[in-house]
This record gives sequence, structure tokens and C-alpha cells, in this order.
Amino acid sequence: MFEKVVMATDFTPGGEKLFNCLGELKAVGTKEIILTWVMEIRYSGGPSGSLQKQHRQKLAEKTKEIEKMGFKASYEAPIGFPAREINTVAEKVDASLIVIASRGKNRVRDFFLGSTTSTMIRQTKTPTLIERIELIESLGEKDCQLVCSRKFDSILMPTDFSTAAEEAEKVVSGLAKHAGKIVLASVVEEGESEEEIEELRKKASRQLEELGESCRKSCPEVKIRIETGIPSKHIKTIAEEEDITLIVQGMRGKGGVEGLVLGSTAETVARTSARPVLLVPAKI
Repeated sequence: MFEKVVMATDFTPGGEKLFNCLGELKAVGTKEIILTWVMEIRYSGGPSGSLQKQHRQKLAEKTKEIEKMGFKASYEAPIGFPAREINTVAEKVDASLIVIASRGKNRVRDFFLGSTTSTMIRQTKTPTLIERIELIESLGEKDCQLVCSRKFDSILMPTDFSTAAEEAEKVVSGLAKHAGKIVLASVVEEGESEEEIEELRKKASRQLEELGESCRKSCPEVKIRIETGIPSKHIKTIAEEEDITLIVQGMRGKGGVEGLVLGSTAETVARTSARPVLLVPAKI
């Protein structure tokens, strides 16, 4: 799974921490890494030749380090608008995954999506892993670190059983053999009556049990959670209660030049989760 990965970096302290997840990616089947560092157009004429040379030299050095870890590795150094160029690279190389970082905003570990990440996931046709980077302070020194260093250990997959969720379900089935626990969840939104809500909960439970059967063949612990209310809020609560290390979320496709629309739940989860989020686009 995820044999060919585009890793988007900018070599900032936070971006550098992405390389710490290479071992995990290798464990789930990644064989090839394409480092991608976009030289953003900030002014007319683009970056100077000397800056481009430094840019490529740093990428080449890091590529050699990654090769020593047993990966096939290469790099791309496009010039342009980062979100667009990252997606272009992923499509060009037929990547199975994009990895990109988001950073913590304050001490309570709120997270935000930078403009590049936010724009990229709205346009992408490639599954995208949003790694969470937090700033920690110890003995007066500040450093960045990944929020989850073993992100495939405990997986949460919220689903509404729509076509947008089907590809996410396939991804979770593929990751099941690497996980110690999988939590399958569905949040029933408020209905017209208690009877209607109860019927919806029963139906969701049956569907989740069917999904759970395939996961139980490979994963030692599979849990079912049915909640009622606002999906994004319950997803966050479940992630905290179950000590989740990765949320796998489907997102719906719109097609044409407009690209992908996340939908309110997927977008809120991607924007506010304190844990890594793997967004899986629906097939268009």
C-alpha cells in the first residue's frame, strides 16, 4: 500500500520532521519517495539561478540519504504555486500518496491548515496524509516534533456509507494488518423523531458490523461506535477517547476543473484534528 509517495517539504524545522515518518511508510509498503520542494513565485521573474541551484542541491543531498534507507528516491523542484505544483507532480508520477505537514498553533495543540495544504487537498485526486507537527519547549529550547510517531497503530474511520467513503474503507482494510486497533464510526444526525433516529442507528450498526468483519481478519481489535449529533464533534471526541493515532476520512469528488470538494465534515476534521488525518478522495 502507498508504494509511491510524494513528500512535500520546505526544509523548515517543521517540514524536516516529515522525514521521521519514513520508517513507518516503509513498514506499510512504501518503496519510492519523490521529494517535492516548490519554489514559490513571489515576484516577477521568479527565483534567481543561484537560489534554484541551492534548492536543488539540498534536495539531491536529502534524496541520497533516503536512498540509504532502502527507498528508490528522486526529487522534483518545480517553480510556481505550491498547491498546484504538488498535485501536478503527484499526477505526473502516478503517486499513491502525498505527505504534507500542518503545524500546531498554540499550547493547547489547536492546528491549522496553511494555505498550501488547504488549497491542495481541495484540488487533489491523490490520497493525502496530513502530518501534525507541534512546537515543544524544554529547558528554554524550542523544537518541532511529530504528534504521532506510530500513526498506523490505532485507526479511526468515520463513515456515512456514501460513495465518498468507499475508497477510505478500502484503505482501512489494507492498513488493518498493520494496526493494533481499528475503530469504525458513524454519526447519525438528528432525525424527525426518536423512532427515526433509532432506526438509523440500527441500520448504521449493521453496516459497520459488515465492514468490521473484513478488518477483524487482520486486526486484533475492531470496535464499532455509533453516535448521534454533529459528525465533526463526535469524530474528535471518539479520537480522544480511543487514543487514536490516525483518522482516515473519505472526501467527495466534484469533477471537472473545480477539483474536489471536501464537504463540511471532512474539512472540519482536517482543519481541527490534533491527530494525523489521511484524506481519501472518492473515485471520479
